[in-house]
Amino acid sequence: MPVYQFPAHLPAGVSAAAQTMPGVYLSPRTVSVEIAPPRTGTPVFLGVGGIERATCLDGRSDIEKTLAKATGLAAYAIRGFFANGGQRCYLLPARGDGAEGVGESDLAELEQLDDFDLVCAPDMAALLPPEQLARAHKRILKWCAQDGLRFAILDGPRTSDQLDNYRKSLARELRGEPSGVASFGAGYYPWLNVARSRPLSASAEAAGAGQVLVPPSGHVAGIYSRSDRNNGIWAAPANDVVVGVLALDGVGSGAGDPQAASAANFNGLRSFRKRGIRVWGARTLSDDPSLVYITARRLLQAVARRLEQVLAPVVFEPNSPLLWARVNRIVSTQLDALYRSGALAGATAEDAYFVRCDGDTNSPQARAQGQVVAEAGIAAVAPAEFISIDIRIGDNQLAVSQQVGG
Repeated sequence: MPVYQFPAHLPAGVSAAAQTMPGVYLSPRTVSVEIAPPRTGTPVFLGVGGIERATCLDGRSDIEKTLAKATGLAAYAIRGFFANGGQRCYLLPARGDGAEGVGESDLAELEQLDDFDLVCAPDMAALLPPEQLARAHKRILKWCAQDGLRFAILDGPRTSDQLDNYRKSLARELRGEPSGVASFGAGYYPWLNVARSRPLSASAEAAGAGQVLVPPSGHVAGIYSRSDRNNGIWAAPANDVVVGVLALDGVGSGAGDPQAASAANFNGLRSFRKRGIRVWGARTLSDDPSLVYITARRLLQAVARRLEQVLAPVVFEPNSPLLWARVNRIVSTQLDALYRSGALAGATAEDAYFVRCDGDTNSPQARAQGQVVAEAGIAAVAPAEFISIDIRIGDNQLAVSQQVGG
């Protein structure tokens, strides 16, 4: 992790002019400021009924007091998030067009937050028919793909027949969109049977006495958070026990069919004798072999967020070989830390990553436009091929983009 040096304040009673006075010498001092990496495994729950404004919940919050106000199934999903190892999340009130599930006002409010990397919307799966749910999910996926820094954990409808209709509708919705859009989300199925803690709302369905059926995204988001902390973001959030679940929604009668999850590119949840209920899959919604792994997509996102953070101090630096060398050093430090943590494939660091910021990447045309261009690549453990990262600094802005393959 890089340490940046900032000028220290002058000692009390010594003016800046004293530095130029004969016989007066000040020893330069610096203070070290360590930049903490961006937090991962932090979801925002969209469309939470019963709350009036964006709310952050963490270990210092009165979680139950807040959830007592929430309506629908979101409260169960959020409890599932914390039960499975989640530590921090955001709740956004339901403000979108009900027919669309997520409206412009919802997306605009998301833009105001930056301390999250996951998006969940459990109540949408309960409230919207398959066609409208697919349309809402497409909007979420496209929003996540805009800057490439967020990942959606999506719930399908409850029954296998509805899930099949959803699959066809989502395919139609994504037709014509870039193939990478579908890789910014993963779906999970079936729904979960949990203990009921309140009277059933209109969108909730009883699973038995004192029980209720809940979409799985909140519980799965907790597993993402737990896995990120314990194993690293490059480890698949799969084969982990789902805590706080009584049973999976029953197979048969069109509910919980495990084959339906696979047909829809969803990750199944399975119940194993003596091993409990576990997440049994780690794939995105994409059919592209190079974009199919959750680990590759989220690792890219974490790298991009980190590089944007640590390169921010150089945005106003003069464009010169000195700056190129500094960019090389900063980016190499980050990627080497990834390699040493086991996130990258390769017998040596040279096999695992590369960084280039020099006269070749910075053409005279790019320099004339005030841009500094760097290229980097990482060999993710999966899909076991190089992932390209493009870094552009200029016009007082910094942009990091990613592309799998090549």
